[in-house]
Amino acid sequence: QSRVKVSKNPVHQYFVKDKTRKLSQCLECKIVLSGFNPTNMSSHLKSHHPEKFEEFEIKYQEELEKVYQMKKFNSNLFEAYGGAKIY
Repeated sequence: QSRVKVSKNPVHQYFVKDKTRKLSQCLECKIVLSGFNPTNMSSHLKSHHPEKFEEFEIKYQEELEKVYQMKKFNSNLFEAYGGAKIY
């Protein structure tokens, strides 16, 4: 089974990015995290803002479902055309 990846992780909605200094600031408590790692951001939400983490998880699952449905659609389309490239 292929892994589905969300291209725009909704966890970023809970942080402000400072791309110059490579920092992320939580919109809830203003704590600053190093970098833009979604795992670190979601861990922060889970530990410090459980209600926001639950909200994030719902959004993340919705995004995963959209990506899965798109991949499924593309796979079906590919099979419908006998595996030929579609332009």
